[in-house]
Amino acid sequence: MALVDSAVWTALTLAALPMLASHMLAVPLDLRPSALIFTSGLFIYNLDHFADATGEEGSAATWTEGIGREVIGWLVVGSGLALAGLLATAPPAVGRVFVGYGLVGVAYGLPVLPLVGPRGVRWLRLKDIPGMKAAIVAGSITLAAVGLPVAWFGVAPGAPVWAAAALIWVLVVSNAIMCDVGDLCADRISGVRTLPVLLGVERTRLVVCLLALSLLAVFSWGWASGMVGSHPEAITGCALVILYTSFVTERTPKAVLSLVLDGCSFAPLLIGWLVHGKFA
Repeated sequence: MALVDSAVWTALTLAALPMLASHMLAVPLDLRPSALIFTSGLFIYNLDHFADATGEEGSAATWTEGIGREVIGWLVVGSGLALAGLLATAPPAVGRVFVGYGLVGVAYGLPVLPLVGPRGVRWLRLKDIPGMKAAIVAGSITLAAVGLPVAWFGVAPGAPVWAAAALIWVLVVSNAIMCDVGDLCADRISGVRTLPVLLGVERTRLVVCLLALSLLAVFSWGWASGMVGSHPEAITGCALVILYTSFVTERTPKAVLSLVLDGCSFAPLLIGWLVHGKFA
């Protein structure tokens, strides 16, 4: 389970999403969008792990334990240089998409929303909006996962782009919401008002299942009308969401959550390859 506890696993699961988007958009398989997300993930997570290694309590204690601050520092430098190199050689449109992705990520953790109250102005982070944490995270990742292949190949906006964005957003938001189920006790103590904190586990499960079923209904209409092609990976992704939603609880071990929920990023891509005989 060492890989599953690491930043590499998280970055790999994110890197699978541009490949899924490329497949749905029928563009040539190009690993550069995935490499961009992978290296950015490594840079961000290892930067956080670097703070963990200095003695601060964080979520990556298992990964940082025994590695050492110096090694993690080199991982930050290496991933940062790789990220800079990929951005420098990418088309200008790719850089604009990446900036948007990064700005959402920054706004997520920094106080950017003014809230006027009887005691004056108080600044909130995006993740402080009750119940919106998972949706904002999913929106940021979807922007990168779909926007990067679109920008790289100059794909015109249309139904296929929206279909890919809808599927990836549902996959990521469902993952994030069920991760919040696993963090329910800690979020209640810290006052983070995630969807499970607001609704409870059972109603959260219902929301996630309805979301997956709604997406399947929209895709079915799109297939019947000829607006989008037949994508069995969408059926696979939604079925997996409904499946893991049924058994994840606040007592599910973290390693199992990471393996199952993040691992579902690969399954739709593999199904598409098995059915169509190619990734794109």
